[in-house]
Amino acid sequence: MLLLASSITVKASVQDTLQLSIEEVDSLFLHQNLLLIASQLNVDANKALIIQAKSYPNPHVSIGLDAYDSQNKKPFFIGQSGEKAFEFDQLILLGGKRKAEIDLAKKNKDIAEQQLADLLRNLKYQLHQSFYDLARTYRVLPIYDRQLQLLDELITSHEIQSKKGNVPVKDVIRLKTAYLNLSNDRFDLLKEQLEQIKTLRMLLRSNQSFYPTTNAISYSKYKEVQSFAELLKVAIENRPDLKLTTSQTDFASINLKLQKRNAIPDLTFTTSYDQLGNAFRNQYLVGFGIPLPLWDRNRGNIRAADYQRKAADTLLVEKRTEVEGEVLSAMENMNRSVIEYQKSSALYSEDFEIVFKGESSNYRSGNISLLEFLDFLESYDQSITDFERIKRDLLLASEQINFVTASNIY
Repeated sequence: MLLLASSITVKASVQDTLQLSIEEVDSLFLHQNLLLIASQLNVDANKALIIQAKSYPNPHVSIGLDAYDSQNKKPFFIGQSGEKAFEFDQLILLGGKRKAEIDLAKKNKDIAEQQLADLLRNLKYQLHQSFYDLARTYRVLPIYDRQLQLLDELITSHEIQSKKGNVPVKDVIRLKTAYLNLSNDRFDLLKEQLEQIKTLRMLLRSNQSFYPTTNAISYSKYKEVQSFAELLKVAIENRPDLKLTTSQTDFASINLKLQKRNAIPDLTFTTSYDQLGNAFRNQYLVGFGIPLPLWDRNRGNIRAADYQRKAADTLLVEKRTEVEGEVLSAMENMNRSVIEYQKSSALYSEDFEIVFKGESSNYRSGNISLLEFLDFLESYDQSITDFERIKRDLLLASEQINFVTASNIY
């Protein structure tokens, strides 16, 4: 039948895919994700800008030559009786501007590093979600395939017996209805599987198909959940987005200092030599120049920087409130998932498989009715798929704890 062909195709495709554990997926992700590579290059670029900020302004040298000596009637006459002049200017930054610019460059580098860390945190969370969702589909699909194969065999035999008058047509219709309902559920799960494979391919930058292996996962480590205070402490210490907001606040404060210091005029030191063009021959001059802060005192930039600092302080308070809310929600979700898993694992056992085989055999032997068998089949299917969902939800809840605390608690 058609179902057998599709089942064989699924099994073959699983054999052709790349089997990976969660640790192997993480390693592949770190080496191949282009967004991470680009973000790391941005960090390197900001490190280079620190070098540039430490550089002092270049001096300015000018040379003046007599293009045409009218007395000697010679062009570019620069002999002892000719004219040539040299001037050297050096800008001297005052008020600590250079230090503030270096501090800004360092803070920009910190911001770039925290942006990289936050990008890694978000992409890794998305990666793990897709991994565990995909693992659930690979565990549930064979269960659907086996039940569909059984229903397919029963439909075939009942159609034969119905033509002979031994089985009512309504029983065939009921079997076909059960088959179609289960087939629709399988198709929805298969669409979900393909969507998760697409996500993994995008994150891992690969066209390979992936088969997640979760056999090494021990669910016993998910029994205890840390308190809200403990989780919040870890989150405040580790969250890169919180550190990023803090760095942006620091950046705004440093920028305010720089704008205030920019109101202080810089000094220009000048020294010059003129052979003939001034009051006497071979004239050496030393001079200093400084702008007079009469019209431009940088007041607009100072005021704008002050507003930006206040806005950054407000955003930092908002970010801390957001972190507290996320940690509390993740802790409550983890507690619910742990309780649900513990109850379900206590109820679920290998007896489910034994009963399934027994009920199938009893129906074939005529010991139970078709309605009883279909009711059991629906209950069995629901219990197995629910238990796989509960295990998936527990893993995702633990990943959410790791995500909101930016640590590896689980």
